[in-house]
This record gives sequence, C-alpha cells and structure tokens, in this order.
Amino acid sequence: MPTSQIILMAIFGIVVIAWGIRQDMKNHKKEKAARQARGDTGI
Repeated sequence: MPTSQIILMAIFGIVVIAWGIRQDMKNHKKEKAARQARGDTGI
C-alpha cells in the first residue's frame, strides 16, 4: 500500500473519530439539560 494511501486513511480515521466525539458531546449536553429539567440528578 502506498504511503499516501496510508496517510489519507489515517486522516479519514481521525476525522471520523473527531466527528463521533462531537456528536457524543452534543448528545451529552442534551441529556444533561433534559435531566436538569426533570430534576433528576441520578448518574
């Protein structure tokens, strides 16, 4: 496999992981807000 292909795959992997983390953080904020609105402090 050429080096350029490995580099592209690595970049793509990092982008996908970063996007996943961003989505996860968004969901976490929504969950936290929903929990506060219900007055539920359970972990």
